[in-house]
Amino acid sequence: MCHSVEMYLPRIACDAVEHRLAQADFAAAGRERAVVDAGLGLLARLGKLFLRPVGVAIRKQVTDG
Repeated sequence: MCHSVEMYLPRIACDAVEHRLAQADFAAAGRERAVVDAGLGLLARLGKLFLRPVGVAIRKQVTDG
C-alpha cells in the first residue's frame, strides 16, 4: 500500500464512522418525531372523544334549565 494511503486511512475510517453515526442519529430523530406526532394525534382524538360529550351536556343543562 502506498505511504500516502496508509497515512490517510485512519482519517478516512474515522470519517466513515462519523458519517454512520450521523445517519443513525438522523434516523432516530425521525422516529422520535413520528412517535411525538402519533402521541399528539392520539391526544387530540381522545380530547375530542371525551370533551365533546361534556360540552354538549353542559349546553343542554343551560338551555333546558
